[in-house]
Amino acid sequence: SRLQKNVSICGFLELVPNWVFFLYAHVAAAGVDCTVFAALAIFRKETAESGNKGIGVARGLLMLLCAVCLAGFSAVPRCLWDVHQNLVLCWVVATSAAMFLSLLRERSCEGYSVFPLFLWSCGTFTCITFYYESSMRFYVAEATTVVAYVLWCSNLHRVFNRKTFSVACFLCLDGLIGVTLLLLFRYNQTKVCAVTGQWR
Repeated sequence: SRLQKNVSICGFLELVPNWVFFLYAHVAAAGVDCTVFAALAIFRKETAESGNKGIGVARGLLMLLCAVCLAGFSAVPRCLWDVHQNLVLCWVVATSAAMFLSLLRERSCEGYSVFPLFLWSCGTFTCITFYYESSMRFYVAEATTVVAYVLWCSNLHRVFNRKTFSVACFLCLDGLIGVTLLLLFRYNQTKVCAVTGQWR
């Protein structure tokens, strides 16, 4: 497979010290946490409101797939190109589908905002457009999708009225998940990758 230049958030993470990587890993961990919460909330909502357990199970599993892929590409560095890119691609497709279904199913809910979906669509389209450039335009587009995902997770908290997410939860639970992602990433980078940390 074709190895892209390392002008990307994921490529840059191979070069930074652990404390900088942890800042990313902590945010990714919060995204995993929030996505799992949303999966359970969506399952309960669909089952209770529409009585359609099938839709609830399907949407819940789709959200869990988003969480697993996010954790996966955060723990598997870009130097393991095929695995990393397959996880990223799966995350993009699953998240796009989940956001679109959220628009269809939650748009009338109090607090719902279409802005994260709009920003995600712009970021994803731009990533695809500039993918083979491996330029700063791609880097900015990639960062835009990350911001859109964070906004989407935050919006789902409002829609489903999450009361259990606190500063303590973010610091402790998400911090622990973030440390785990950091350790897995560094292990894969140093023990599994043949070549790592190169700007090509």
